[in-house]
Amino acid sequence: MSKIKGNKLVALLISAGMTTSILAACSIDAEGFREGMNELGEALTTQTEAATTTNVDTPDETTEASAETTEPEETTPAPTATPTPSPTPVPERVDFSDYTEDKLLSEFTVTVETFEESTHSTDKDDVVLATFAGERMIITNAPSENIRDSINLVVDGFYSEAEGIYKRVASGAQYEYNMKKSIENPYAVNVDFDYSTNGRALSVIMIYSVTGDTEDEATVIDYACFDLLSGQYITLNSVSNDPAAFEQALRKDIKDPFVKVYPAEVTPEATTAPEVTPTPEATPAPSGIPAATGTPVPTETPAPTATPEPTVVPGPSADKYEQIFLVPGAVEGDVYYATLYGIKDGELYAAKIAIGDYAQYLNRYGNTVFFYKVEEA
Repeated sequence: MSKIKGNKLVALLISAGMTTSILAACSIDAEGFREGMNELGEALTTQTEAATTTNVDTPDETTEASAETTEPEETTPAPTATPTPSPTPVPERVDFSDYTEDKLLSEFTVTVETFEESTHSTDKDDVVLATFAGERMIITNAPSENIRDSINLVVDGFYSEAEGIYKRVASGAQYEYNMKKSIENPYAVNVDFDYSTNGRALSVIMIYSVTGDTEDEATVIDYACFDLLSGQYITLNSVSNDPAAFEQALRKDIKDPFVKVYPAEVTPEATTAPEVTPTPEATPAPSGIPAATGTPVPTETPAPTATPEPTVVPGPSADKYEQIFLVPGAVEGDVYYATLYGIKDGELYAAKIAIGDYAQYLNRYGNTVFFYKVEEA
């Protein structure tokens, strides 16, 4: 039986009502009319039950549309774990490291690291390809962070420059070894810092050298002087009103001798080898007689050589140096000293001078720096 919609059912009821009115107005057999109405009622009851059953079983169109437009909830996928990369074999970086603290003033501390590093081949032979050794200087305590950082920017920057050279030559040595399975000249990079203070100025001499392949061999010498109260650079320009005349006076008028301080040269002392009595040749035994086995004559052990002492190498005159710089020194009695350094052909020479002889070239700030005396507690 087909489904009867709501509007059709209303129309059917209206038609039944009109039929009833018409029949009431007409002369029709009552019994027949009654039977007809009973059949009509049964039909309507059956249609209503069927419609109800259909509505229960079939979802409403609105519900269907709503169901169609409802999107499923998005689920965030669980993050996948990042795989841990396998470690890449690298050469040992630090073979030795030792730290020393030097408290220059109550609020000023220098820390020096003495270290050794090396780069080796990655095969089973473990061949040394390059070494990096020397010192690293760091200001670990200062009156202010600005003073500490301004000094470290220079001195640790010099170390970083040497470290960069080491990494470059080590990489080249590794490439050479991988190609030839041998290296002719292992590289060596050495860096050193030499510092001093008179209580007002901190002077630092910085040196690094590279040996190995001839093309890469080099020696770099640099110098910096800092005001401990401000961290600023101290140069001839800052301590003299006429720095050109001051430098000319240092180069021309100096009578103090220069001596080489880098690289240090040593001359081993001559040693005389002890005389050794030669062992006489054995006389051949007659035929048929076994040779006699005599006691061998002992040989004398040479005496150990003495430890060589540094050799004092005089330097050229002051006007021959490529660069000079003046380091404030200590006071001895009533005389204030400074050290004049000169650089020539990768070598460093020094001469001790009385700074009072050049007082006419110093300005007020220069007098404060070079004629500074630490008050005893």
